[in-house]
Amino acid sequence: MKSSVSRPGLALCLALTLPGVAGAEMALYGQALVALEAVDTRNYPGPDPDVPLAVNGNRSWLGFRGEEALREDLGLVWRGEVYLDLDGGGWGEGRELWLALRHRLGTVSLGRQSSPYRWAGETLDVFADTRGDYHAVVGSIDGEAVFGNRWQRQVRYQTPVLKRFQLSLGATPDYGAADGEDHWGYSAALVFDSGPLYLGVAYAQLKDFVSKLAPYTGTPDGSAVARKLALGWDFGQGTKLGFVFEDAVNGARRNGKEVGRRAYYLGFSRVMGNTTLRLAGAYLDDLAGVDDSAATFAAVGFSYAFSPRVDLFAQAAWVGNGQGSAYGLMADSDDPAPLRPAPGEDMGVLSLGLRYSFDRPI
Repeated sequence: MKSSVSRPGLALCLALTLPGVAGAEMALYGQALVALEAVDTRNYPGPDPDVPLAVNGNRSWLGFRGEEALREDLGLVWRGEVYLDLDGGGWGEGRELWLALRHRLGTVSLGRQSSPYRWAGETLDVFADTRGDYHAVVGSIDGEAVFGNRWQRQVRYQTPVLKRFQLSLGATPDYGAADGEDHWGYSAALVFDSGPLYLGVAYAQLKDFVSKLAPYTGTPDGSAVARKLALGWDFGQGTKLGFVFEDAVNGARRNGKEVGRRAYYLGFSRVMGNTTLRLAGAYLDDLAGVDDSAATFAAVGFSYAFSPRVDLFAQAAWVGNGQGSAYGLMADSDDPAPLRPAPGEDMGVLSLGLRYSFDRPI
């Protein structure tokens, strides 16, 4: 991660901490996460494939948030987050930077933030921010993070929770393409959360999308489209189960068919005292128009909580590819260093890490 990219975001975070800017309601929060990783590099075309051990700390971040009452039923809400590069040292890129007006009829926010598509089902990711993160499967087409991202320049509207339902709508003229042109993105999600039952449906469309993967560059219609169903159940006493189904295309065509796939993800977690067991598995069917391109994903791990804020974790994550696919492992969809193997090759990562999470008023 380049420190120069993050200077505006860091400056904003620091400016918002000045007296009189955020008012009385303000908090400092974030996480420091660092892991020692052993990567199966036999067929990994990375910058240094001969080094199987690495230290990964790019899922750490620091955030400030606050709110101020403007009227009896109107408030100002803001958030500023930047990544921390613990393995290389220094500040990373901006994570979420937005400003919002909150009313009893809903909240309108503007800036870089999660799309509604990403928001729906995000709590079902049992290995979030690690190499077992479900973004290796959900939102990914042949190892490329297409959906589930944080969009820049986004306008997002979110209703209050009404009888346990919540609706979110988002649009942006530039979802993050690198060619300097306007690229509209649209997303909608509806979530029902009763505590035990979680149900979410979501839709996203990226206009003028051009894949960065060589086999899929150049598209006839340029639209990437995804639909997602997320279902979760909390059994109580620390046991949770989550399922995600996703049908997505990236707009490219191969052999006369629009390249896309269906993905099925299942995650399980069980808290036993200070220890939490996590299991996850997924299947991605063949990419349309690409022979032998199905993939499987699996992750297993446990963590031990020294306190509500500090936990030690150990886990293994693995992805198996057909001859025509190259899914990898990523810790979030905006991971600056995703692991993507050569086409047809498998990949595995063993991780031993420490996480410190904090959230306190200032």
